[in-house]
Amino acid sequence: MNLLDNIPATLEKTTPFQIRQKLEEAILKELRGPAGDEDEEVNERHIYERYLVGMLAPLNNSYEAPGGDDELAVGDGSEEEGVVEAPNPFSKTIFPSSLGLTFCVDGGVSDIQVTARWGKYEKAYSETLTTDKGNPKRVWKREQVEEQKTMALREGDLKAWEVKPSVVVTGVARRQDNQWVVSVVPKFRYHYVIIAALLAP
Repeated sequence: MNLLDNIPATLEKTTPFQIRQKLEEAILKELRGPAGDEDEEVNERHIYERYLVGMLAPLNNSYEAPGGDDELAVGDGSEEEGVVEAPNPFSKTIFPSSLGLTFCVDGGVSDIQVTARWGKYEKAYSETLTTDKGNPKRVWKREQVEEQKTMALREGDLKAWEVKPSVVVTGVARRQDNQWVVSVVPKFRYHYVIIAALLAP
């Protein structure tokens, strides 16, 4: 069988728009993730070493610069896990634990549909990777989460939406001329997450 038999006689023409779209998707996956599947495993000591944008940490969480202590990724001091070095007291940084979206809607609107979508990363044993001794390796495992909620508009603070026990979406609305100015803010309590979308009309 000739290997060239499966190659079409003419290749499908790709437009500049399609090329740009593919490039944009590749850049977003590399910077924000997931670079793999929605349930990917990240084999890095710190999740912030893999993705550069869109990451939120638990409320009031801080971390040491690479080489320091990370309470969510610390080993037990064994040969497989490695020894945790002493933290550098001058390199502590605070991760943001929330982000917001502000938008305007018509003053006649009484409620909005909010979609919250993110990837949650937690330390767990890998299903595919092993240590030098053949034991399951500790990696960051991703869980895809997506929820929708109708939030009623009112002047002032909106009723908080507890998406998950670890995630709460708050909001505030105010009248301005003939429209609503609305802000919605998700806050994360326990897990490292990569924000994929916070959508509202």
